[in-house]
Order: sequence, then structure tokens, then C-alpha cells
Amino acid sequence: MNSNSVKKINAAGTAGYVISILMIICAIAALVAACIGTAAVVAVLRDDVSVSYNTEAEINLGADSLSKLKYFIGLDNVDSIEDIVNKKTDINVSINGNEFSQIDAKEVDGRVIVNARGGENKLSLRYILFYCIAGILYLASAVCALYMIKALMKSLKTCETPFSDDIIKGLTRFAYSLIPVVAFKGVLDGAKPFLSGSTEFAGTNIDLSTLLLAAVIIILIMIFKHGALLQRESDETL
Repeated sequence: MNSNSVKKINAAGTAGYVISILMIICAIAALVAACIGTAAVVAVLRDDVSVSYNTEAEINLGADSLSKLKYFIGLDNVDSIEDIVNKKTDINVSINGNEFSQIDAKEVDGRVIVNARGGENKLSLRYILFYCIAGILYLASAVCALYMIKALMKSLKTCETPFSDDIIKGLTRFAYSLIPVVAFKGVLDGAKPFLSGSTEFAGTNIDLSTLLLAAVIIILIMIFKHGALLQRESDETL
């Protein structure tokens, strides 16, 4: 293989090796912080601490803003601002997943100010503990994937040809290491509502960008395997 091309690959491998080490340090620091946070949640759970809170919202409406506001805020049984002021029907307001049913509205300088109050919410520390554990598993899988990248970059910075068994093995290991990263990231995203007091799991979300990366790596593995085969045939011919 052309020596200049090999030097560029080695240089890229060296840069990638340094960057991967820095990313590993950051990921491990985040993992340690997550473990400390989880330990704090466990300690609070042992003390049988409960957390409850109320939500309040103030909505300032102009005469023509109600129809536009409905794109951002859930307003049930409301057709006009007069319905809010006169309380003709039971009005329900939902903002960012929080439900408000205690509605008080008044007119001030031609505008309507709506004060809404939600019911008491209880923060479930057990569900937050689940989120913390999911975060630890995600970060741990990310650290493992970064170590696979580090090993791959180490092979690239010293290789004489990219079509070698070490490079192919490194790519394969990295592709497989992305599977738990995708899985735990989906669980972590689904558990996010637990942080706001919800007890409903939002569902597992699949990170398509990571899956696409894994697919690209698998294709590269096939290409490198074919290149390695051609390299062997060339060496045997020589």
C-alpha cells in the first residue's frame, strides 16, 4: 500500500486514539457522578423520605391569541376567551404534560390573565432510582464502546495496512458494543418522565443515528474483509 496513505491512516489513528482517551475520561467521570447520585437516592429511600409538590401556571392572553395558544397548550372545553372568564364549562388546561383544573381568570387592561393550579404531585424516588440505574448502565456501555474505539485507533496508528485482522476485529467489536448502548439509551429516554413525577414509562425509543452508525460499520467490516482477502492474494502472488 502507498506509504503516504499509510502515514495518513496512522496519523488519523493517533488523533483518534488521543480523542478516545479524552472521551473515556469524560464518560468515566459522568459514570462516577451517576453512581454518586444513585447512592444519594438510595440513602434518601432508606430514610423513607417522600416528596410532593403543586404546579401553578399563569397565562396572559390577548383577544386574538387563544387560537394560536392551542397549538402549544391543551385547552379543553374552551372556544373563546369569554368561556374562560365566565367559566361557562369545566375548563381543563394541560401544559407540558401537567394537568391544571383549578382555573381563575380575570380581565386586566383588555387582556385576560388566567391562573391555573394543578393537583398535588408526588415524586416517586423509586422510579427516579430506576432512571439512575438506567443511566449507570447506559454510561457503562458507552465506556465499553469507547474502549473498543480506543483499541481500534491503537491498531490504526501502528498498522502497515488497514486490511489487517486486527482492524477487522476492532471494527467488529465496536459494532457489537453499540448494541447495549442503543438498548440502554432507549430505556433511559423512556424513563425521563419519572424525573417530573410521572409513574408512566414513555416507551423505549430507538436511537436511529446509532443504528445507522452500526450499519455503516458492518458494511465497512465487509469491505475490509474483502480488502484483506485481496491483500493476501496479492502477497501470495508476489
